[in-house]
Amino acid sequence: MIYLNDGLPIISCSTGTATNTAIAKIRIGGFLTIETLNPFFNKDLAKIRPNQATLVEIVHGGKVLDEAILIFFKGPDSFNGENILELDVHGNQINVRRIIDLFISNKVCRMSYPGEFTYRALTNKKMGLSQVEGLDLLINSNSSFAFDQGMDTLRGELGEKYKSLLDYYILLKASLELSIDFLEDVGEEGAKKEFDQHFSNFLELISSLYLRTRGNIDNLMTPTITLIGQTNAGKSSLFNKLLLNNRSIVSDFAGTTRDYVSEGLSIENNHFKLIDTAGIRESIDSIEKMGIERSFELSKTAFFKILVVNPFETNLEDLNLLKEMEFDFVIFTHADVEGMDKRRDELLKNPRFPHYFNHLSISLGPIGPGDKMGGPIGPGDKMGGPIGSRDKMDGPIGPIIEELRSVILGKFVKLCEKDPIIVERHRQVIGSVYDKIQRF
Repeated sequence: MIYLNDGLPIISCSTGTATNTAIAKIRIGGFLTIETLNPFFNKDLAKIRPNQATLVEIVHGGKVLDEAILIFFKGPDSFNGENILELDVHGNQINVRRIIDLFISNKVCRMSYPGEFTYRALTNKKMGLSQVEGLDLLINSNSSFAFDQGMDTLRGELGEKYKSLLDYYILLKASLELSIDFLEDVGEEGAKKEFDQHFSNFLELISSLYLRTRGNIDNLMTPTITLIGQTNAGKSSLFNKLLLNNRSIVSDFAGTTRDYVSEGLSIENNHFKLIDTAGIRESIDSIEKMGIERSFELSKTAFFKILVVNPFETNLEDLNLLKEMEFDFVIFTHADVEGMDKRRDELLKNPRFPHYFNHLSISLGPIGPGDKMGGPIGPGDKMGGPIGSRDKMDGPIGPIIEELRSVILGKFVKLCEKDPIIVERHRQVIGSVYDKIQRF
């Protein structure tokens, strides 16, 4: 949102207003003098020393509304260059809203727009645009990698590379002007050597930055994991096992999941969106058909695709629709049923079965509704270790879940190894500069 600074005092809850918390931080900024806030506290704020915590009571109409820790940041030596008062209050949302309403209703300030405190830091030149973008990335990141890059950008470490690029450009421009205007003074050989050196430095740095902008960053910002397969394959059961709760409805009836269901999945401080898609099959039900179409669209762009197959209820005509899709992980279910190995091998040899795999891990075991939920997935001969007893096949599915999580994390870590630049504006500018230097 773009808006101008109207100069009015503003207020917001920096810790959010969605849920109750032990402590909430309310921030008031842009007031001229701290004395204007005196009527709402039991202490003379003029005597409060900046940057020091003070215990106060918030009062109104002779009634104590809350006890709070108050810190005054005096402008211009504050986050955004304005006078800022921070209040750590009890985090019940009734209390938070009541305190905010107190200041707004008495015309002390207005409610801030989202991000307005940072916007004022930008307009007051307390932060650069790149730092603001880094702060936004840091606050909204879904992975440790994105968070770290946000911190680097906020601290200006990535900005230092941009400054170096600017310095190289200035030197390159100066050497070009020198070779045009003062060629007789410096000599053709000296001018060319000077120009070639600065051009090489500029090209090397812009090329290294350009390489960090290649590829799809959607997989870094909001990585999705899709469970794909036909109806009754066991996708919803696997979905619930990964989440450790019964989020998706599981039943013996094919087509129970008619639209996709999504939940957040955290693996070592990296957050993924896990999606249980509608079962792939021919359907005359218009709602189910829409769900299947959406499943295809979600799967095309997913970061990690898991194919779940029940070999005893596989319709190759339907599964043939997935033949061009590349999967990261394959799970064959219902290994407790007699004839599983034979049926599995027949499917793998069939040309209509999907054969594009980044990581083929055939995990065998029952996943399904009702009393079958207790059975194992795996291991078969192609797994690294047993899940339960080879004879009983009744062990827990935990190890398979751990392997799956490990493969997902491994792919994500590998994607991060190139240290890609995430902020879209930076990617566009770097790409534009690189294209121009190539044409030059």
